[in-house]
Amino acid sequence: MSFPTELLVAKGGELTGYLFENKNIGFPRTLFFVSYIHFEEVQYLDEDFECSLNSEDIPFTGRDWRSLEQIDFTAAKAIEQINMSFYDGEHHFCHDIKGKFTYLGEDKYKIRQSAKIDYMGYDGDDAHPNLPVSAEAILTFDGIRVGKDNLSKPASATDAKEALAEFLDLDLLQDPDESEWHYNFKPRW
Repeated sequence: MSFPTELLVAKGGELTGYLFENKNIGFPRTLFFVSYIHFEEVQYLDEDFECSLNSEDIPFTGRDWRSLEQIDFTAAKAIEQINMSFYDGEHHFCHDIKGKFTYLGEDKYKIRQSAKIDYMGYDGDDAHPNLPVSAEAILTFDGIRVGKDNLSKPASATDAKEALAEFLDLDLLQDPDESEWHYNFKPRW
């Protein structure tokens, strides 16, 4: 017996974009997205688990954040770049990732995802290197974040806007809110 992924019921999630660069290791400035699908609590081995399916580093080359539908999860770049994990208290990496975004309007996307979990096991005897998982959920798009200290710029909101303008149409985003760590560009529709 292994974790009962067939009992998972999605209850929603979040979608966020990140503009990231690390010149110290030669990582070029890149726009990518991160999605989190949260599940209703599920019981396994007399324990209650709050699980999620997390996809990071989803590559995007469009100019309009509303067009994530063009992302091909099976393209070579996506296969190389996307990091997906199933979380049940521990992160279990996934492979054979498939996914599809559908824009629903305003700040909502529907995502359909499936993958195989390299499930390390919970009780020692339930490991499964190809545990299937699939989910469909409505995600709320939280905006695009431009980190202050991982870019050569930005030193200001203007610099953050200039950096992001290389990747996205800024008319589709509000002026950024500033936090201690980043500038967050909320969606405009």
